[in-house]
Amino acid sequence: MALSDADVQKQIKHMMAFIEQEANEKAEEIDAKAEEEFNIEKGRLVQTQRLKIMEYYEKKEKQIEQQKKIQMSNLMNQARLKVLKARDDMISEMLNEARQRLGKVAKDPARYPALLDGLMLQGFYQLLESKVTVRCRKQDVQLVQASIQRNLPIYKASVKNSLEVRVDQDNFLPADISGGVEIYNGDGKIKVANTLESRLDLMAQQMMPEIRVALFVEQLLLCETEGSFPDLVNGRVCSASLCQLMWQLWWRQINKAVVTCASLLVVVCVSVNDGMPEPKQRELLMRQEASRQTGGHVTLTAAERQLDARLQRLKQREMSAARFPPSIHFFKAKPLIQKSSVFKLLQQMPKGAALHIHSSALVSVEWLVKNATYRPHCHVCFTWDNSVRFLFSERPPFLRWDCFHWQLLEKLRATTKDLSAFDNRLMQHLTLFTDDPDSEYPDQDAVWQKFENAFIAAAGLVCHAPVLRDYYYKGLEELHQDNIMYLELRSGVSKTYELDGTVHDKIWTLRMFQDVVEKFKADHPDFLGARVIISVHRALSVSEVKDAIRETIQLQRDFPDVVAGFDLVGREDAGRTLWSFREALSLPVDMGVTLPYFFHAGETDDEGTDVDQNLLDALLFNTTRIGHGFALAHHPLAKELSRKHDVAVEVCPISNQVLKLVSDLRNHPAAVLMSEGHPLVISSDDPSLFGTTGLSYDFYQAFVGIGGLKANLATLKELALNSIRYSSLPAHLKDTACAAWQRKWDVFIAENS
Repeated sequence: MALSDADVQKQIKHMMAFIEQEANEKAEEIDAKAEEEFNIEKGRLVQTQRLKIMEYYEKKEKQIEQQKKIQMSNLMNQARLKVLKARDDMISEMLNEARQRLGKVAKDPARYPALLDGLMLQGFYQLLESKVTVRCRKQDVQLVQASIQRNLPIYKASVKNSLEVRVDQDNFLPADISGGVEIYNGDGKIKVANTLESRLDLMAQQMMPEIRVALFVEQLLLCETEGSFPDLVNGRVCSASLCQLMWQLWWRQINKAVVTCASLLVVVCVSVNDGMPEPKQRELLMRQEASRQTGGHVTLTAAERQLDARLQRLKQREMSAARFPPSIHFFKAKPLIQKSSVFKLLQQMPKGAALHIHSSALVSVEWLVKNATYRPHCHVCFTWDNSVRFLFSERPPFLRWDCFHWQLLEKLRATTKDLSAFDNRLMQHLTLFTDDPDSEYPDQDAVWQKFENAFIAAAGLVCHAPVLRDYYYKGLEELHQDNIMYLELRSGVSKTYELDGTVHDKIWTLRMFQDVVEKFKADHPDFLGARVIISVHRALSVSEVKDAIRETIQLQRDFPDVVAGFDLVGREDAGRTLWSFREALSLPVDMGVTLPYFFHAGETDDEGTDVDQNLLDALLFNTTRIGHGFALAHHPLAKELSRKHDVAVEVCPISNQVLKLVSDLRNHPAAVLMSEGHPLVISSDDPSLFGTTGLSYDFYQAFVGIGGLKANLATLKELALNSIRYSSLPAHLKDTACAAWQRKWDVFIAENS
């Protein structure tokens, strides 16, 4: 049926309407897409221009900042020079005023004769001659003659030799000097200048570092907090107070000369004219130098001297042997040390306290494997990086990123033919000890990687509550067997877990530690106790360290007899510096509380790096002791400040060698500290990782290697006593500990002399 014209027109209209609709939709789509592309391109152009503008302004800001820094640096340098000049001017002014006041000394009828006695006797001891000539001011002749008569009997009784003294009345000292004497040997070639001016000049020269620190650091801080001298006027130290300080230092030095003249003070000024030095002078210098070393001021009894002579003979024999243990790696030297007669004596010696041991390396790995891993429900996982993980669980542990296959050790051992070899392989994962350390640990990175893995491996065992309780007791037992009577343990006090999955917090763990220590003291009445230095890893963030410090402050309040203080541990070269944690470390002061710090610092051989500054930063934060301090010998100011403020260095010889800071312990920087009598204690750091127990191995390396032939029984005695003196114990408990140690020492001497 054909369509009518009307129908055709109708369909055409429909088609046209459809086409028009599609065209409109397409046009709208094109418009939308064009709008979208336009907006995208516009945004891109805007962003590009924005980035260019930001880059331009950032560059300008950097330029401005750089210019500011340059200007600030120039201003600071100018200010620094002005400060240095002002300080030098102050010191010069102080010295001049002190010189002007010297005249009052000779006019004091009470002080001046006593001062002359000290200066006179000191000069006699310094010269050790049979004939001497004394020169003085004309007005002092009678005082000098009286002083000679008083001191000649003292000198003769002391040195067992006669002395002829002549007062030179033909050549008096200038009348304008303040007083004192000059003493010459028989031929006049050697002079001891003991005039008041010469002593003041010598004191100023030798005590200049102390004067500078006292004036420009410590005393300014004291002034801010206590209002003590020197007085501040508009931020400037008053010259009167400077002179007062100089005067006090001068009198302290003079009084020291009067009291200790028999010990031949080095501050005497000796000038040699010409000719060959006399043997007596050489002998005197050698005695003076020996008196400065660790133990140099310790007086030995007759029995102690007898044992000392024996020790020196044994040491000389070992030092002349073909293989000298301190000169080779400890892992190779250990069998030689175990055969050493010196080492066997050191094992018997009461060593006082162990002040630097980490909790995860407290107990021998043999006990961990033979005891802990043989307990029921102990699972092991051998990881992809050739390490192990342990976990106690009634059920198979969940898989985790580093452990895809847990095995029950009881079943694994049941299928193992050689249990001894299997256990030895487990031990190798928990220690650094190896027969070939040089090839296995070619550099510090390699040995530290194994070091960290061993700590992680042991954690699964020692964090199990029943194991940890026995672990603590066993650790105290091993120390006690090595004649150690007190421990300060660095520990993170990790949360501990039970077999059923129960997790205990740090309060529970510290209470358990306290219970174990009390039980051990009851079982061993000669053991004095143990405390914990809370330690966290230096890889943590500043906020995490802040939280740790707040937590430690609270734990110290809850356990004042257990928590000693706080430390940051871990490899210094790979971790954050102490200065980067300054906000966190300042928290105790901001909170108005006291939290002792026991910082690891200077465990590095990278001189001049940011890490190398940890020593100074540790002292700035008032550290109680310095852990390791290997780099201290390269920091004269840090060394000076630590000695002035009596901050002991915890020397760990074997640790420093194994971790590749030094290969031959005769070259250990502590040799310098020991020769200067710097405050030192000996400790073992991580004994189980190094294949040791207690402190005897480290004492051997320090005594034979670091100390060399100069170290003697007096050195050992002072090192042992230092471990008590520099502990965190309160003063009355230190007295108790020293008395208990002395009783043990007397028995040791009686049995071996």
